[in-house]
Amino acid sequence: MVSPYNPAKVRENVREVVLSGVNFEDIVPNLFTGSKISGPLTLMQNVPKLCSDALEQKPMQDLLKEEFDLVLLSAFMAECFLSVVYQLKVPHIYVIPAGPWPPFTSISGNPSFPSYVVNKIFSFTLPMSFTERMINTMSEVAASAAINHLVRDK
Repeated sequence: MVSPYNPAKVRENVREVVLSGVNFEDIVPNLFTGSKISGPLTLMQNVPKLCSDALEQKPMQDLLKEEFDLVLLSAFMAECFLSVVYQLKVPHIYVIPAGPWPPFTSISGNPSFPSYVVNKIFSFTLPMSFTERMINTMSEVAASAAINHLVRDK
């Protein structure tokens, strides 16, 4: 478990690494007082630096010297940790505690239907109006393009 937080308790057979200075909360503006769009955009712009800052820390480098059977990897903005999985040469499983949301549904091969499934970033209710469906669909297209360009570099 790689986290900016100290573990609440020791867990058997779980390796926990605490990193400093790589907390999303320090970068993302408060979504309750600001724009719902500015948070994800700010996060995506800062992910490359957060990634390199996390990977260069000594606890992460020490982790590469250990042996593991399996790596559980968050599907949310954790693409840079795929390099750790590759170095360790172990299988990995994506974990999405809040459920997949576009554009992360494509990671697991799940289809996404923005014309009638509301994106979690919006507060639209069902049935969505035509305008809400368009906004929902265009936001998914924009988010996928941004993540593929800024994070995954496709």
